[in-house]
Amino acid sequence: MSTPSRSEVAPERWEREDEHRRKLAQATNAALRGKTNNAFRVTLTPNATLTTVSVSFARPGGVAKLAPETASAAASVTRVYACSVNGAIEVHHDSVPDTDRTFGVVLVG
Repeated sequence: MSTPSRSEVAPERWEREDEHRRKLAQATNAALRGKTNNAFRVTLTPNATLTTVSVSFARPGGVAKLAPETASAAASVTRVYACSVNGAIEVHHDSVPDTDRTFGVVLVG
């Protein structure tokens, strides 16, 4: 499993106001460019029925949306679903030996 680089989170407080405003602007601009730290890439574990992606802010009730990125992933899309649980995204899938079933995952909520 690999994940994209993470954008810096905006601090709620900072000693210097001018530096705080700069950090808030950087975080806002990153979000406007799509860097919202909620997109991941996961390759399903071969010969297993569950692949887990650790995500500290994941919680029950969140929505994990999958998008196939390889031909093998696209061929198995009807047999794959994801759930958001405390601290992780669980991807449930069929057990096959394929090693290249890679999905993009977006977590919302």
